[in-house]
Amino acid sequence: MEIIQGPCIKNQVIIAESKIPDILEELSTSLIYEYQEVDDMSKSKLINNIVLIYLGLLENTKSELVISKVSLNTNIDALWDRAGLSYA
Repeated sequence: MEIIQGPCIKNQVIIAESKIPDILEELSTSLIYEYQEVDDMSKSKLINNIVLIYLGLLENTKSELVISKVSLNTNIDALWDRAGLSYA
């Protein structure tokens, strides 16, 4: 996690340019909608870690590339659905 947190802009850009944001979005969406056999605690821990990675990428950055990759690869609807299930 420390490798992507600001102010290390170079590392944030390298991660944003990679497939990692795409993979994280696919993983979080799949966890929420497809993997019914995974228990809720495990799903919550994994999704929490994904959100922490996104927050680390955004920390202290003004890079339009980083900001756009995170925003384009964050499935807000899926996260809200998950929050609704967790706190209903």
